[in-house]
Amino acid sequence: MNVSVDILALILISISLFDLKPFQPVFGGNGTYTFYMLALAVIYIRNLGFQIRFGIFPKLKPFWWILAGVLISFIPAYLYYGQHLYHSVVVYRQIAGYLVYPVLLSIQPTKVELKRALYMFSAIYLFAVIWTTLFHPDWALVYEDDEFMGEGDLVHRLAGDQFLVPALIFALDDFRYKKAKVRYAFLSMVVFMDIFLIQSRTILLASIVVVVMAAILDKKSRRRLAAEVIMLFFLIVFFILAYRFILGLYNETIEQLANPDYNRVKAFNYFMSGENGWPSFLWGNGFISGNVHPIMEILRMEGIYHSDLGLIGMWHQFGIIPVITILVYVFRGLSKYHSFVVRANAMNILMGALTISYFFNVRYTLWLCLFFYLFYTDADYVEAKKKQHEKEMKQLVQRYRSIQ
Repeated sequence: MNVSVDILALILISISLFDLKPFQPVFGGNGTYTFYMLALAVIYIRNLGFQIRFGIFPKLKPFWWILAGVLISFIPAYLYYGQHLYHSVVVYRQIAGYLVYPVLLSIQPTKVELKRALYMFSAIYLFAVIWTTLFHPDWALVYEDDEFMGEGDLVHRLAGDQFLVPALIFALDDFRYKKAKVRYAFLSMVVFMDIFLIQSRTILLASIVVVVMAAILDKKSRRRLAAEVIMLFFLIVFFILAYRFILGLYNETIEQLANPDYNRVKAFNYFMSGENGWPSFLWGNGFISGNVHPIMEILRMEGIYHSDLGLIGMWHQFGIIPVITILVYVFRGLSKYHSFVVRANAMNILMGALTISYFFNVRYTLWLCLFFYLFYTDADYVEAKKKQHEKEMKQLVQRYRSIQ
């Protein structure tokens, strides 16, 4: 339970406690980064002292490759914009958010501990959304050119909604394999409705896809039919009730993509222009401090944000290495040899690749590192299965994977 609370605390800190105004004096800006690093240190020391578990170093490959891409992007930042090493170290400081990955490998949370943390977060998120929408709308942090609630919105979308899909995946995994079907079906529906209320197109679409995956990938023939019927019935009822909202989201998306002044369209055209020549497509253009060059402020004034285009925005800033690293692990995670949890999380990341920035914010790096951790613990099982190490497979099933 302590590890679950630790992970829950990391999630809440990483999202600055939902970006709610009462918490911003402490957790806003650099406060989030500072408290996140302190929390990592406390969690690591309390769970293991200064022990480093053997065997974690081969699993650090994604960390080293992403770090390599970041360090290489220091070069174009200097060549194109004159940003010296000192300013690069300062402005790139949030890359330290990836330290959560070696900490996860060291403390080795079980799947039960991970999903318990995500379930608790989903409940807190739902409470925060309803409380803010109904009782304290003044608590919501309103961003530039944003509204608290737009026309047709049911509730205000708070920070941290990206953690709801992994929670849904764990709930669906429990539903597929646990005996208490009604309980886990209800839990899945609660998390799904949590996602529906906030009406994020990317997250809602990913949720629908993983629900379908949960039905299709169930290989237990005697359970498969029941699981598919219940899940597909739930989806049909959902579509009937939510048709008007989904159609509105679809029409809004089509209209935005057809508008040359839409932020994401402008961002795509700029990022793919190669303004600093073909080498910028390989090593990026760097993350530029406002103290060195006004380029970032100019782009913001034009409504162009790297976070709006996910992996393309990452590619523009940090080059091809981090992008390839993420895509390699995502596609490997889609392999049929991996568990449903790994495959569904990989699909979730892939579907958000063009709209969610995984890289330069601790709230998204934590999400990505959770996937890397799940991938490697599951990869251990896959390798043991190939070698037919029955004893090791049994130990890994008990610790990491659902009993299948």
